[in-house]
Amino acid sequence: MAKLTRYLYEQQFKDARLAAQLTLLELPNLLAMLDWLQDRWSPERVVGLATDVEQIVANLGRPQALARSTRSVKSRAEAR
Repeated sequence: MAKLTRYLYEQQFKDARLAAQLTLLELPNLLAMLDWLQDRWSPERVVGLATDVEQIVANLGRPQALARSTRSVKSRAEAR
């Protein structure tokens, strides 16, 4: 899922429509991944991944998903 997140992030600059469609399809999985990784990865890695998720979700008009990814960034940044 981390590789998919990176792909979606990069795809935004190549084909924004495709990136948006795929992100909407994978949104539940992306958010579940952030929750699952909280205690498994270092705070730095989680913040990096959560920041990518936050950026790809920002333009989708999904404020709850954006807020959830933002919380992941903040909670792990505080754990540093």
